[in-house]
Amino acid sequence: MSHPLFKLFNKAFYINLDKRKDRRIFIEKQLSMFGIEAERFPGIINEYNGHKGCLLSHRNIIQRSIDENIGNILIIEDDCEFINEFNNKCEVIINDVMNVPNWDLLFFHFNACCNRDRTKKITDNIMYIMGTLQTHFYGINCKSFNKIINIIKSTPNEAIDRVYIANDLDLDVVATSTNLTKQKSGYSDTANDYVIH
Repeated sequence: MSHPLFKLFNKAFYINLDKRKDRRIFIEKQLSMFGIEAERFPGIINEYNGHKGCLLSHRNIIQRSIDENIGNILIIEDDCEFINEFNNKCEVIINDVMNVPNWDLLFFHFNACCNRDRTKKITDNIMYIMGTLQTHFYGINCKSFNKIINIIKSTPNEAIDRVYIANDLDLDVVATSTNLTKQKSGYSDTANDYVIH
């Protein structure tokens, strides 16, 4: 694992529903193009609440990482698209984060609609934020696993990004100053609708 991401993260997972073979092809092509090794995690389906199925997928990855003592992890959703400069910018960002004493979550995309006025610059490349939408590519500090599991359990029916935003005062969230990823527009199983990002 020579990618700069793995100086900080021990393992990457990508979430993909069994029925979404189109998205599996898409994300595996993205990961291969940028040289990122990731294990497929079969997404959980909730017939009545797609967001809950997504939430459970994220939670179960974290729980498995606790059980197997994996260390820091990356979670990737199968509609994640990398910007062309991803690899070039990644190493300096990872080096900067390695010098941040306290962080729970690291987002590689910051949605400007979310609390733009509540950011704090750390370096030219990263900042503290108070939550963001879109959990299509983010990292979790293993020291925070149990705290995050408890937060998720306290809000079991909400979308994972909404859970993080609702608990932003309890989480130290770092984001890249430049978005290195984006979500691909298309049919969303969580929203049961075509979503434009």
